Amino acid sequence: MHAALPGFFWYILKNCSKNLLMRICPDLIIRLRQPTGTGDPHIDSDLTAAVDYSQSVFEKYLRFLGVQDCTGFLEGKSVLEIGPGDTVTSALLFLAYGAARVICFDRFPLVQNREKNRLSALRLLEILPAQQKACLEKIISPDGSADITGDRDCLRYSHDATGAIPVQDATIDLVVSNAVLEHVPDLEALFCEMARIMKPGAAMVHAADLGPHQLDFRTALDFLAVPEQLWQMMTSYRGAPNRARKSRYELLLKKYCFEILKFEVTERFSPEDIDLIAARVPHLCQTMSREDLSCRSILFSARKTEAGSAPGR
Repeated sequence: MHAALPGFFWYILKNCSKNLLMRICPDLIIRLRQPTGTGDPHIDSDLTAAVDYSQSVFEKYLRFLGVQDCTGFLEGKSVLEIGPGDTVTSALLFLAYGAARVICFDRFPLVQNREKNRLSALRLLEILPAQQKACLEKIISPDGSADITGDRDCLRYSHDATGAIPVQDATIDLVVSNAVLEHVPDLEALFCEMARIMKPGAAMVHAADLGPHQLDFRTALDFLAVPEQLWQMMTSYRGAPNRARKSRYELLLKKYCFEILKFEVTERFSPEDIDLIAARVPHLCQTMSREDLSCRSILFSARKTEAGSAPGR
C-alpha cells in the first residue's frame, strides 16, 4: 500500500490540476482539447465514419423504443437531444424523418465547427432516401452549400452551465442522449428538468457509460473508491463521470414518474475486476451491490406517465 502512495498522490494532483484549469479558463481548454461529437477522435476525423456513427445512434434510439416506422413515429414531434457535442448530425436526422423541431442542449457551447456540420449535411443528402432528403433540403440552405439555416423554429442549439434546460413545461415528445448522463454533475436535477419539459406520454431513451473514462488509478473500478469530496475536487468542472450506478438511474426514473419500457446492461466489468476491488476496498461492497459494481454501460427507455409530475426535491 505504501508503495502505491506516490503514484496515488500524482493521480490526485494531476486530476485536481486539470479540474482547476477547467474552472479558471473553460473556453480556452475546450478550444485546446477540440472536443468531438462521438468522443472517438478516429471516428471524428473521418466524415463518413462520423455520419455513419450518428446514423447508427439515431437508429439505436428508435430501435430501443420499438419503432418500426420512423417517419410515422416522429411526424410533428418535438425532440430534445442532450449533449450533442460539436455536431448536429443526429438533429438533422430527426428532422429529415419528420420531427417538427429539435433542440440540442449542452452544458458547454460546443457547436463551433460550422464547416463540419455543413459537410455532414452534404453527406446526409447523399445517403438519405428521397423523402428524407426532401425534408432535409427544406432546412439547409438552397444554394448547394448545405449551410444550416438560422431557422430557430425547427433547429436550436442551447447551452447552460447550470444544466437548466431553456424549454417550456410539457412541450417535448422525445428526449435522447448517448454517453452523456454519466457526465451530468447533478443527475437528479436533470431528471427533474426532463420531467418538467416532457409531455405526459412522452418517451426518452438514453445510453450511459458507467466506466471510469480514463480516471481509473490501478484497477478498472478503483475510481469508485475515491472519497466524494476528493472526487469533486478532481472532476467537478470537467464533465467527468458522476459515478452514479444502475440503481441510481432506476430510483430516479421511479421518483420522477417515468415508466421503464426497457432497461439493459450492455457491458459489464469482469468478475475478476469486482473481486479485486472488493478485496482492496471492502467497504465499497457494503454500500454497493455486486450488480451495481458490475454494470459498465446501460441503455434504457422510459415513458412519462399520464399522471406524472416533477416532485419537489
